[in-house]
Amino acid sequence: MSNHIQNEFEFRLLTEDDLEVAVEFVHKNYTLKEPLRQMITKDVEQCFGIDKKRVVEKLRDNASIGVFNHNGKMIASAFCGLNTRAQKSLCCHGDHSSVQWFRYISTLVETLEGSLMDDLNTDKFLMLSMLAVDPDYQRRGIAKELVKRSEDIARKLPCEYMVVNASSFYTQKCFENMGYVKLKSVDYEGYFDPALNVVPKPPHLSCVVYYKKL
Repeated sequence: MSNHIQNEFEFRLLTEDDLEVAVEFVHKNYTLKEPLRQMITKDVEQCFGIDKKRVVEKLRDNASIGVFNHNGKMIASAFCGLNTRAQKSLCCHGDHSSVQWFRYISTLVETLEGSLMDDLNTDKFLMLSMLAVDPDYQRRGIAKELVKRSEDIARKLPCEYMVVNASSFYTQKCFENMGYVKLKSVDYEGYFDPALNVVPKPPHLSCVVYYKKL
């Protein structure tokens, strides 16, 4: 990233004080655009509740980064969670087993993330999720800079691996260009209930888990 961009925006670790702003940002710029989570938006109250629980969990690890413009508006995020064998960070929380969309999402998440420790032969890794940039600020290298800074955090923990998931074709290409290796991939088509009237559309046709040895 150029010095001009670094001077234009503030990159900093997010804290509990940023909770409400972060939840609003994630909901608008990530949840509503990611097809897996569009099923959740069928119930707005539950959707916000899950977004908030996810953000709270990530903030506890003190490894998530927010980007702010000169007016203090949050314009990008990279939420990272420390995953250990004792405690895994999965994308769903709470008792929603009776909710139709939850069963589909739980199955997909378990397929992608259920055996990552064994797959990587490690007891700890940092997982980056909810990487998002406000559309007005895209194509400026902000996402790439967020990934680099997240990798720096992982090295300091220390973690041997950085793990990311990506559902957008463009995000997948970004990670591949930064040296990430595909570990698992699932097509969304088999995880959507037609009754929910949510259909995967380009560029969100699959979800891929990547890793990078640091």
